Amino acid sequence: TTLAVGYSQNGGVTFQAGLSQTNFMGTGNRVAIDLSRSETQDYYNLSVTDPYFTIDGVSRGYNVYYRKTKLNKDYNVNNYVTDSIGGSVSFGYPIDENQSLSASLGIDQTKVRTGPNVSTYIRDYLLANGGKQTAEATWCPSGKPKTQPDPKDPTKTIEIPGTCDGEFQPYGSAFEGTFLTYNLNLGWSYNTLNRPIFPTSGMSHRVGLEIGLPGSDVDYQKLTYDAQAFKSLWGGFVLRGYGKLGYGNDLPFYKNFYAGGYGSVRGYENSTLGPKYPSVIFQ
Repeated sequence: TTLAVGYSQNGGVTFQAGLSQTNFMGTGNRVAIDLSRSETQDYYNLSVTDPYFTIDGVSRGYNVYYRKTKLNKDYNVNNYVTDSIGGSVSFGYPIDENQSLSASLGIDQTKVRTGPNVSTYIRDYLLANGGKQTAEATWCPSGKPKTQPDPKDPTKTIEIPGTCDGEFQPYGSAFEGTFLTYNLNLGWSYNTLNRPIFPTSGMSHRVGLEIGLPGSDVDYQKLTYDAQAFKSLWGGFVLRGYGKLGYGNDLPFYKNFYAGGYGSVRGYENSTLGPKYPSVIFQ
């Protein structure tokens, strides 16, 4: 059983709870329930794993999940929310004591809802992939309100709040879209760490490939790699090196990579390193 409260620069205050049993009702299966809530994401997951599906050590697992992502301007990302529900079946194969392979096939339905002043990039993506406009607003192209003579001094003028020097122009201010995706995930891992928590020597490597299969509303490929290494020094100090790489092709915007902030590129606020797009209010 796990209960935790934490804080991070990326997600604010986070609450976590987990319950797992390695030999559920004497079946040898591992059953786990994980719950977490933060300022940027709510996540609920139920998984069942048979660690000895075959005599060769192949494991098989099932999981279902619900995830609500709350990305907003406070964390320097576009103003939208995604609600995702899905499940998968997965298999794992141990090559040797340090290496393993994994594969999973899943289904995911993600609904995207934007707030006001979302970027034109997201608007265009949603409308081009079956999305729709859900709200309309107006803006003043001149950026100036109308004026009238000042009752106290006719030689001067005062601005009239809520008016426009010209005509207000309508624009789509909010949008939504739903995407059904069939996912294939492949992975390879290599681990020689001397212990899973607070290691002092060894290294780990992980490669993951996520593919949106044909028949999905969005077809894409996403490749990731991360590695870390530890070396003991004098006086109980430990040197750690780590790195991450990623490549995406035709990614939907809600699966984009973000850079900047703690644990990423120093000198930038969280998720601010990348291309910028204007707000729909100006387009």
